[in-house]
Amino acid sequence: MSKLEIDKILNKVRSFGGRITPTRKNIIDIIHSRECLISHKELLDILKTRGFDPNRSTIFRELSFLINNNIIKKNNLNSTEYYEIQKSHHHHLVCSVCNSITKVEMDSDLSKQEKIISDHTGFKITEHSLEFYGFCPNCKS
Repeated sequence: MSKLEIDKILNKVRSFGGRITPTRKNIIDIIHSRECLISHKELLDILKTRGFDPNRSTIFRELSFLINNNIIKKNNLNSTEYYEIQKSHHHHLVCSVCNSITKVEMDSDLSKQEKIISDHTGFKITEHSLEFYGFCPNCKS
């Protein structure tokens, strides 16, 4: 994890009028350190190992602030909330058995498909999310 990247994120928080509280800084640090998604439960578990035990409303407010200011993204996969700081555009492989999630980057550009959809429906696409569901190598047998 790059200190420069964290500093950019913290400056972005400040630019939206946010304070850098110890809890907020740790949430950003934990999510940023992940390769991909982290569940709400995993986030809470790591916070506790770091000596933080914030109540539900504090976590909800912190995550809402970070989501609403486009600092983190929230994804709902298999009825579970996940968070990430998207460092590159990617998609996810979700195992239907063990719920493991793997980040996958695709070479193909979906902008052509987005334009076709937009032209056909009149819908202005601002972003997309694409998940592939199936069986990971450990569960496919």
